[in-house]
Parts: sequence; C-alpha cells; structure tokens
Amino acid sequence: NKITDTRGTILELARSSALNNKLEFEVAISQISIVKSESNVLRGIHLSDPKYSQIKLVHCMEGEIVDYLVDLRKSSKTYLMSMKIKLTADYPSLLIIPHGIGHAYVTLDLSATLLYGFSSEYDTETQISINPFDPVIKLDYPKREWKISEKDLNAIDFSGLRKKGIEWK
Repeated sequence: NKITDTRGTILELARSSALNNKLEFEVAISQISIVKSESNVLRGIHLSDPKYSQIKLVHCMEGEIVDYLVDLRKSSKTYLMSMKIKLTADYPSLLIIPHGIGHAYVTLDLSATLLYGFSSEYDTETQISINPFDPVIKLDYPKREWKISEKDLNAIDFSGLRKKGIEWK
C-alpha cells in the first residue's frame, strides 16, 4: 500500500500476516540492514549454509539493480535454473528470497540503496559465497568492468561445494 498526501508518502512494503498467507514458509524478521552500492558493483552469489535456513527480503530504496537468483535446492524442479529481476525505487516492490536460492546483484549506471530484511541475524560463519562467474551457474551479467570484493572474486565455485558435500534440499 502506498499513501500519498501533501505531507509526503507512506509505503507499506509488507505485513507478516499477508506474507505468511501467500508463502509456503513463515517469514519473521530478525535483522534489517541497509546496503549502498556505487555504480558498476557486482555482489554475490550469496546464501546461507544448508544447516541454517535464512530467508531474505530485498527492497530497492534508491536507484536500481538487476537481481540474479539461482535455485540451488537439489530436490527442486528448477534446480540450477536462474532468473533476473530489475528492482527500482521508481516501482517499489519487495523481493523474497527463500532458503536455498543464491542471490547476486549488479548496479549499473547509478548507485543503489537496498533495504534488507533477514529471517536470522547475519553471521559470517553461516554464509556461503559462490564465485559470481561460476561456469556451472553461468549468470548473464552485462559485460562491464565490475567493482567486486576479493571475497566474492575468490569464492568457491559450485563444483567445489559439491566436492565438499554441501547441498541444499
């Protein structure tokens, strides 16, 4: 719901009752974070360890991003399939990322500010990063010179996860 009057705007992104009625899982928020990324930034692929079920909610507050999602749940009929979604502050929406879905995003010509909700508190010990240029996952980013963290650039590839026995059900 969006309410605008002479004072400004109130944007209601979500109500837990409505979310939980529509989803196959319950969402409770344990942490909220704001992330600002400059232009030409690539972040990801990130998700929680299979032993820790973390759901993410993503809202673009400023600018725009292209968000990439890849299904890493081995039992899913969309296993290893990916999709991309443009999130922009001009069209407010809330992206819900279930456990077992890898998540990456890019900012293009403008910076972007994202609001994240997490179903559990962020803990570096429970997070997994997969190299965003993984040859098995093959996300189709635009051709650019990306600003990317060393952690993401040196992250394990999908084949390495399988060798370690890390799988999402």
